[in-house]
Amino acid sequence: MASIKLKFRPSTAAHREGTLYYQVIHRRSVRWVKTNYRIFPQEWDAGHSTLLLPPSRSSHRDAALRFIKGCVDWEISRAKRRFAEICAEHPHCDIRELADAIRQMPPGQGVCSFFRAKIQGLLQLNRRGTARTYHSTLASFQNFLDGEDLAFSSLTLDLIERYEAWLKRRGVSRNASSFYLRTLRTLVNRAVKEGLTPDRDLFDRVYIGFDKTTKRAISLRHIQAIKRLDLRQFPFLAFARDMFLFSFYLRGMSFVDMAYLRKSDLVGGIVSYTRRKTGGRLTIQWQQQMQEIVDRYASCTADTPYMLPIITQQAGSEEDADRLHRNALHRVNRNLKVIGERIGLDMPLTMYVARHSWASIARAMGEPLPVISEGMGHESDKITQVYLNSIGTTAVDRANNRILDKL
Repeated sequence: MASIKLKFRPSTAAHREGTLYYQVIHRRSVRWVKTNYRIFPQEWDAGHSTLLLPPSRSSHRDAALRFIKGCVDWEISRAKRRFAEICAEHPHCDIRELADAIRQMPPGQGVCSFFRAKIQGLLQLNRRGTARTYHSTLASFQNFLDGEDLAFSSLTLDLIERYEAWLKRRGVSRNASSFYLRTLRTLVNRAVKEGLTPDRDLFDRVYIGFDKTTKRAISLRHIQAIKRLDLRQFPFLAFARDMFLFSFYLRGMSFVDMAYLRKSDLVGGIVSYTRRKTGGRLTIQWQQQMQEIVDRYASCTADTPYMLPIITQQAGSEEDADRLHRNALHRVNRNLKVIGERIGLDMPLTMYVARHSWASIARAMGEPLPVISEGMGHESDKITQVYLNSIGTTAVDRANNRILDKL
């Protein structure tokens, strides 16, 4: 039976790091496979063929050595499983095949480096909103780790609990803490699917739910008040009002999807677009209220492929377009707060309120929850598993038409 052991070869130069390597033994033959891990002689326990970890976690070498040990443990575990598979398929395999199997295995990867790789992948797919979500979680988690990385094998229930406690000590709200932990759980689940770590219940003892927050929806009466405001002398406020209403008219369309909505997306009285957050495809019946807003800004969008004057120029890159839409969102939200004060709202008016309000008003009008979920492009299994698996576009459009008729 093939075996694998971790070995250490010291450097020929004094006070320099030596190299860790794997010793493979099979049928009395021996092969050595070099790794990229480096440690000092005093960090190696030759009697037990393992790394010597510092007694204090405050040591500057502690994080690095624990990371190396986690990667090595994972690689040895993977190698043993691979050896068993090879020997089962080829009982007469030789040691060269086993040594090559180790060389071909992906190296152990750190949690933070894996996070960064996923962020780059999202950016390449132009999923910038999700990339920002990952980036904010990575920044928080790496701050907790004092800037160090760690192997997936070092992720434990205790460490996840300590991260949650660290967030609480820093004054992070329960919902924000849950947000970071849910994002981290998503990352771990991806790592499990890619074979980088076994499936473990790491988040069983931390809170990853949703607490009730301050109200984000307003009533139909408030929507009507916003629509009736005379803003002819205030073009910036009028533009913010139009963006808010446009989102509401299109079943709570997110601002980023509005920004990238193209004229070519409207065909035969139906607008179809792909949600940039989830990749889900939505179709909406076009209404006169929507067309009035688009027509109002036709002169501003004449030289662009977009329906609305949010990305007002042919951006040189996706980064430019992303910056333009985010800057526009900040301006619109700032002006919406002024509008909210004018109609006497006791809460800040933002673009996100339009999305909440459409759902809340539709629910108050007795529309089934699956219709609302489908209309907003939600992917929640908690809704779809309880109710119907699919809702026809006609039913969703009927719900939207009833809401718009009330205006």
